Amino acid sequence: MATKLFQLFLLIYFADKTSITVLHPGVYAVGVLVNYLPAQTNNGGTISLLKNGVQVQCAATGTAYYNDGYNGARYTSHQTSTSLMCIAQVEKDEFISVVCTESSAISTAASYLTVVRIGA
Repeated sequence: MATKLFQLFLLIYFADKTSITVLHPGVYAVGVLVNYLPAQTNNGGTISLLKNGVQVQCAATGTAYYNDGYNGARYTSHQTSTSLMCIAQVEKDEFISVVCTESSAISTAASYLTVVRIGA
């Protein structure tokens, strides 16, 4: 079992905190869970899963904006999360990344990027 875990570690290189670079080509199951604060504007944001900078999946994050009609625009924030998952053919040196737009990941809460190679 320890050998299998070591081999898996050699397949993936962590390029930075939001992406990984694949060192061994194959089919991978990719899952992400991001804890974030919604955008404090009237525009919703997105959390995207990318392969080599090309969007594979995205989730709308919503907004924390409301207008009460009397006092004008107000903003409220609450922590929430979203998840994405896909199965992708990945070649050597391609990277998988997660990008948040109009929202921000919470630095004090764990978010996860999980990649598992399928097959031999």
